[in-house]
Amino acid sequence: PSKKPATKSAAQTSAAASINPAAYADKERASEMEKEKGNEAFRSGDFQESIHYYTNSIDLFPSTAALNNRGLAKIRLERYVKAIEDFDVVLTREPDNVKALLRRSDAREKIGQIREAAADLERSVIVDEK
Repeated sequence: PSKKPATKSAAQTSAAASINPAAYADKERASEMEKEKGNEAFRSGDFQESIHYYTNSIDLFPSTAALNNRGLAKIRLERYVKAIEDFDVVLTREPDNVKALLRRSDAREKIGQIREAAADLERSVIVDEK
């Protein structure tokens, strides 16, 4: 029986790239550039476009800043549940992220989750006082 030559799977290739410091730095730089494009779109009021760029940034190198910014853009488009999902990810990584707590509180208030919104607001005050 003939053996097929060993080839790397996409997962193996991806894992190898993620270990390579140069590839890591390139992804981080590209992610930052996409986040900056998102910031520009946000400042100009194009929230849908900013979500596109923030998502690109997150796909390249998931930063809490890009997730926080995308969540805020979703609030501006009244996509409160989707915004809360972004803030939940941020708060899983950084439980004391005051921006995420305040923004999630705002989104929760908009969909009638008053107790949860108050809890986020209270937590943000406690964290901010530390």
